[in-house]
Amino acid sequence: MKARCLLLLAAIFVAPIAYAVALRPTVVKWIDRPWEYRYLLYANEASSWANSKRFFEEELVKNPQKVGEFGEPIAMHYEPTLTLNFAEERPRNFLNVLRLDINRDRTIVQPTLKGDQLRPRLNWLEDIVLTPSDDKPEYVVKFGFFFMGSVSAPDGRYSPTICSRILGDSSPPDESGRYWKGFMPVPHGYFGCREWAAQLYDRDRPYIDVTSYEMIPDDDAPVKKGKKPRLIPMTYIRPFVGFSRFDSPAKPVIGNHKGQWYCITDCPAGDAPGPIADMSAWAQRSGWALPKKPKNVREFMDKPVKPGAFQE
Repeated sequence: MKARCLLLLAAIFVAPIAYAVALRPTVVKWIDRPWEYRYLLYANEASSWANSKRFFEEELVKNPQKVGEFGEPIAMHYEPTLTLNFAEERPRNFLNVLRLDINRDRTIVQPTLKGDQLRPRLNWLEDIVLTPSDDKPEYVVKFGFFFMGSVSAPDGRYSPTICSRILGDSSPPDESGRYWKGFMPVPHGYFGCREWAAQLYDRDRPYIDVTSYEMIPDDDAPVKKGKKPRLIPMTYIRPFVGFSRFDSPAKPVIGNHKGQWYCITDCPAGDAPGPIADMSAWAQRSGWALPKKPKNVREFMDKPVKPGAFQE
């Protein structure tokens, strides 16, 4: 009897759970807008990837009708197409990357884990979701939100863009996330959706550098009583979302994590994604300048807005 109970419990967490999600009406009410994106990119730590899947599976058992009403996590439907195994990092801190290629008819090239072919749509919440059907889908997958700018963030250099609140991108005027004055770079970093779009739209820039350039305490330097620790520069590749448009030139996506450069997608000359052995040679081969730290890592912060001012 005990063995049978254990088998039943194992089946709950291993076997697919049949459920019928009651999606919120606004989640599947579409905004008709021409689709312009040739790929979507989602990068998150391996631990966060696994945790989002585990949490969703646990909630399915508790409340299967409610858990996916705003959409399901990407990890439930896709495996990463690339994992960056950072040197001297624990596997949980490795970066899982998913690239979804999209045809002009909005069909995603890569099928889901169960074989569905999804299509991205913009809904009335201004969220980008992936759906198996435009008409009464059984589920949708959350990707990010569509941002056209606002009174507190009016900058055509990065508008429009696709952002992700769970990865640190804020939506004015919520006073949170990386574009708010009180933001701290751990764990989301200074690089986000506005920085991505600004680099993509800059025709003179040959690549997109997703590095988060930060200052961290120097653990080797003594700290005097009553004084703050000395800060030293450090680079990270933090979780992010990205995209490219059909009319955008292909740009390599690169980043530096603790001194090591990586190419993540659209690598030049047919290079495979992964570590870049010699960054100077890599850039020189294509006639490009080496990446540099931005003069202002917080260039695209939200601007103060007077109380009662109009917000989009």
